Amino acid sequence: MNTVILDTETSDLFDFRKPADAEGQGRLASLGAFVVNEDRRIIGAECWYVEPDGWTLSEEAASVNGLTMEFLEQYGHPVELVLENYLYHIDP
Repeated sequence: MNTVILDTETSDLFDFRKPADAEGQGRLASLGAFVVNEDRRIIGAECWYVEPDGWTLSEEAASVNGLTMEFLEQYGHPVELVLENYLYHIDP
């Protein structure tokens, strides 16, 4: 059985005291997925970037994840498409 390992980067830290869709909450900026087999060997890897849609990348997040608004605007995809790819990998 294969296993999917996920890594995410966000636009800012998440405040768990607020609703997920509250203004100012961190947003998904990138999603990486590694597929490993039973022998723990990587058999697939993908990374998707999310285009900013009404949110900005905080300076603190950018200093940690290395992303920039310009990069995300150029290479990002709508978050719905990124999440469709995620769903494909966890439930093919």
